[in-house]
Amino acid sequence: MAGVSVKLRAVTVVFNKGTPNEIVALKNINLDIAPGEILVLLGGNGSGKSTLLKVIAGVIKPTEGSVFIDGEDVSNQNDYQRARGVSFVHQDPLLGTCPNLTLFENMALSGNKKWWLPFPYGLSVDKDKTHALEKTGLGLEERMALPLSNFSGGQRQAIAIGIEFSNDAGLALLDEFTSSLDETTSGKVFGLSFEYAFKNGATLIMIMHDLNQAVKIQGSILTLADGTIVNKVKNQIRNQFQKNLNSD
Repeated sequence: MAGVSVKLRAVTVVFNKGTPNEIVALKNINLDIAPGEILVLLGGNGSGKSTLLKVIAGVIKPTEGSVFIDGEDVSNQNDYQRARGVSFVHQDPLLGTCPNLTLFENMALSGNKKWWLPFPYGLSVDKDKTHALEKTGLGLEERMALPLSNFSGGQRQAIAIGIEFSNDAGLALLDEFTSSLDETTSGKVFGLSFEYAFKNGATLIMIMHDLNQAVKIQGSILTLADGTIVNKVKNQIRNQFQKNLNSD
């Protein structure tokens, strides 16, 4: 699936509105993300990065304003209604997977189009999903019969990433998705995320804390502070990465 456009218009998010605990997490956000764009969200704690990502995913609905994905107003849609076109990898490795199901069952059910049938029905895992696991270099593809509760937090995060990157989604949202991985695996997964985005034309939005890493490998960088956009800059290194990928 080709990448999709994302537009936010005057989006404001207020938690506990009208109470002494009121928090304004996002303030009048206007943002345009082009189809196939790779965007990094930077900012300190409480800057609004995760809230912005969850608004796009449908996990949080805006208090004011509108969200458009591929031209469609999805402001009132829930996350499960957007899920077929949006892949979301959470920072917490316990989210996005089912611990009581086996790795095979998690992979097979992810993005399955037979959701209306009673479970269990005939399940299968296609080559793309198996290949996504193989590319993590953790040998996960050889442990398909084990429940996810048998895997470490880092392994479960790698599995969640493999699942989401193997789905045919036009938009991938990554919330500090390598925070549970060691340095070697983190590097591999970063490379896979960009390979996925470029080869599939997917729009990729990710949260990062490391400015040096973001500058080296990302397409555009959006900085937030106190729930507002400070600036958005494009990184030309993305073009060189695309050339290197195409030459392989």
